[in-house]
Amino acid sequence: MQRDRILSLARSYGVDIAWVAFVGLNLIAMRLVPAWQTVPFLIIWVSLTAIYGARLWRLGSTLLTVAVVTLATGGLIGWQVIRGEQDLDYLADVPLLAMMGVIMVWHARTSPSTTCSCSTSSVSSCKTSRTSWERRSPLPLATPSSSSTPPPTGRLPRTPGWPLTSC
Repeated sequence: MQRDRILSLARSYGVDIAWVAFVGLNLIAMRLVPAWQTVPFLIIWVSLTAIYGARLWRLGSTLLTVAVVTLATGGLIGWQVIRGEQDLDYLADVPLLAMMGVIMVWHARTSPSTTCSCSTSSVSSCKTSRTSWERRSPLPLATPSSSSTPPPTGRLPRTPGWPLTSC
């Protein structure tokens, strides 16, 4: 019984678990190679915005994740600043990227496509007031339906038919 529950949770949260492991590896890389820590630092933040854009976590989970990533990356960079391995100005990137993450969460939560109401059995029938190309967003957040408004003449959707939804 317990094993089935663990397997069920692993299937449900597999992407999230893989992302946490990925972040852990990037934090190790930041610690071991201070001269190149910009790359894993930015990869952590870009991957956070990408996974959130695809999964739309609950608000509490999202804010906790942003706080943990901020403390982990900021703490590691702060420690390296104290030891003289990094310049103090590099530490300014941490709150800037955290603020970018919070703004992205706000935008995703206030977008018309994330406030639609759908039945859980029929996600494809979800109607939104604005499609991805109208929002000029590369990530459509609702499944396109046959009755959705066609794109304006001369402009095509960037990622047609990508079935992401928040409903």
